[in-house]
Amino acid sequence: MNDIREIVTKAVIGKGKKRFRVTESIDDVAAPADSILGCWIINHKFGARKSDNAVDVKGFYDINVWYSYDGNTKTEVARKCVDYADHVNVHRTIRDCLYEGDEVIARTIQQPTCVDARIEDGEIIVEVEFELVVEVIGETKMRVSILGPVGVDDADLEDDEDSEIDQVNTNFLGNSPFRGE
Repeated sequence: MNDIREIVTKAVIGKGKKRFRVTESIDDVAAPADSILGCWIINHKFGARKSDNAVDVKGFYDINVWYSYDGNTKTEVARKCVDYADHVNVHRTIRDCLYEGDEVIARTIQQPTCVDARIEDGEIIVEVEFELVVEVIGETKMRVSILGPVGVDDADLEDDEDSEIDQVNTNFLGNSPFRGE
């Protein structure tokens, strides 16, 4: 008959995912921009902390916009550090949880990228998009079925191994043409 055992383990008890779309204006430029030559989002750092049925996410990234000015004869790079703070709703995957710790795993599915950069009223407008996924870790119980006798004597296992070793044919290459003779 099968025995049932309970194992206490850490598992993902909740998951959440959120897509962020942020519009930022960069008005601190050396001269009014004529055209945008390129836009990069770099240095994305973030952290996450559990809060009720959500995970609070705080982070920052840098926007670098390469633009031309003075009748498209000169270029410059405008920089802006953007801070963000938001929450990601968490859907519980395991209801019966023994201990719900503060352990959270947050990952970036899509790094922040520029989806649009344009000039409006002398300001550079940049739209940034990125996506995060969060997992909340907690302790839960698993029930497992033991398929076999519980408490088998280790000496019995050693005897079985010894009898199998005695049955090995050590001259299995005996008259084989591959022996190199």
